[in-house]
Amino acid sequence: MKRMYWAALCALALGAQAAPALQRHHQKDALVYYSGEVVVSGQYLQDSSDELLGDTLCFTPDKATAGLIPREKGDTRSAWFCFDPQTKARSMLKLPAKPAKGQCGFKGTATLRIGHYVVNTEQSDVYDTAQLLQVVSSGKPQPVACPQ
Repeated sequence: MKRMYWAALCALALGAQAAPALQRHHQKDALVYYSGEVVVSGQYLQDSSDELLGDTLCFTPDKATAGLIPREKGDTRSAWFCFDPQTKARSMLKLPAKPAKGQCGFKGTATLRIGHYVVNTEQSDVYDTAQLLQVVSSGKPQPVACPQ
């Protein structure tokens, strides 16, 4: 059993290293498109009580993988993004259709393979997007309580 676990961890590590980095593809107005794929670990959050994002499912990579998220020189924003399409990402993360009464969403930890990254350089309330290609691993979604 330990040997199988070790082999799985090695395969995951090699897969994460072997995944090509996100490469700038082209820019159209304020949107910068990237091709390629990366594996990131961190936390996802969907919280309908958030005034900016509403019911949008987003992801914040941990310190170990945040550097894989593209940032242009001088862009000091933290590394985070939301999923596009939302329905597919919610399904792949196995989130319930809607939160239980008194709950405003879901959160959890995951390791994900993402691609089709788009940086939105607008200087307003916007966010980057990425397509969820594979859930490498994911903890059980935890409910997010609504503010009182």
